Amino acid sequence: MSSAVFSYKCRLDEGILFSPNTGAEIRLNESAIAIVRSLLAGQSPAEIALAISREYSVKKSDALNDIHELLQCIANPPGDSCVEIEKDLPSLPAFPFALEIELTQRCNWSCSFCYNSLRSGGAYKGAAFIDSDLVMHMLDECAEEGLLRVRYSGGEPTLHPKLNDFISRAHELGLYQIIFTNGSRLEPKFIELWHKHGVREVMLSLHGPQEIHDSLVRVRNGYSRVCSAVQLCREAGLKVVLEMTLVRHNQQFVADTMRIAGQLGVSEFRIMRYVPRSEFDTSGHAISDESFKEIVDMVGNRPAADALRVLFPCSQRYCLSVSPKPIEDSVEIQNRSRVLLGHCRAGLNWVSISQAGELRLCPHSTRGLGNLRDAGSIKSLWSQNVKPVAANLLAAGAEHCGGCVAANRCAGGCPLRNSALLAVGASTQN
Repeated sequence: MSSAVFSYKCRLDEGILFSPNTGAEIRLNESAIAIVRSLLAGQSPAEIALAISREYSVKKSDALNDIHELLQCIANPPGDSCVEIEKDLPSLPAFPFALEIELTQRCNWSCSFCYNSLRSGGAYKGAAFIDSDLVMHMLDECAEEGLLRVRYSGGEPTLHPKLNDFISRAHELGLYQIIFTNGSRLEPKFIELWHKHGVREVMLSLHGPQEIHDSLVRVRNGYSRVCSAVQLCREAGLKVVLEMTLVRHNQQFVADTMRIAGQLGVSEFRIMRYVPRSEFDTSGHAISDESFKEIVDMVGNRPAADALRVLFPCSQRYCLSVSPKPIEDSVEIQNRSRVLLGHCRAGLNWVSISQAGELRLCPHSTRGLGNLRDAGSIKSLWSQNVKPVAANLLAAGAEHCGGCVAANRCAGGCPLRNSALLAVGASTQN
């Protein structure tokens, strides 16, 4: 049973075990970390139990029982969880836990609310692909430094001619892989290769019922292609997550879209509130705080027995307000914790790489924190440019949300709206 330890990626400095096969995570306390270190060094459970009994004057049998309980947990980890447990770590890791790589800004859809098309003035169809050698270099570094998850996005990632090469390489390196695609180009041969080479999760966009979805993505038959992609992925045994970008034009169809997701047989549905480009965003896509609160409450009040897990990612404040309003009602916190994923930890334990090689806290950010083509490594940018931003984020969250019982869960909401982030981001922008 002790061999199960070797199937995990170990970030022991942070007390994390992560399975690249299932995505399961286990948090270790100090005693468990010491035991795992000894197992990795080649000691047997009996040898470890003897050492513990001598050092702490306890029965060897009791120590051995504790070790076997730990090994039982490692061999049979808790079920799939959508909330990464490393989000609750009190300190910043030496290297990020997750990385999102935007392979290209090119896309065969034309979603009016897409941050990439807005960022590039609508010219994303002619944007370059990320350099393939740079991706391979990143994957090698990430494996060496203990990255847990890598997600490929875009634009449309399946348009990158080397995507399958990246997947094969990441699989060799033991990385847990996620692909965020619109699903329109998926074929059985793609899905079979992905499953064979370590892709464990596919995220697909579904923005409403057929007419609404197709009007928002501005492509005919987009809805039917998503439905076909869901079926292909599920038949191959891949986890499927459907994500709806919540904008003014589809906000009244949330319940309908959830019902469709349930009929498609997926286990998880995410509602991603549109992120304004800035305080001067005049696109008309953003929904009001009042409307968003109504939707959150509607989802949160669903029967607990409902098989479909519905979540709101991207760091929503638990008070659901633009200006922080401390919450004291524990019942309100409990209800919202069912559906709000908590703080996104952008810049605190994960980062994004654009197709130009630029490091950002997340794909929505317009501020760069250095370019990998110049810096040579994620680790150098992480330590030199990201950590100062992260320190400011933590300090600002404590300042604005002190006294709120939900402060540790949401950390003040989206970090892109934080003035401390903007100040540091501006000083390090390329």
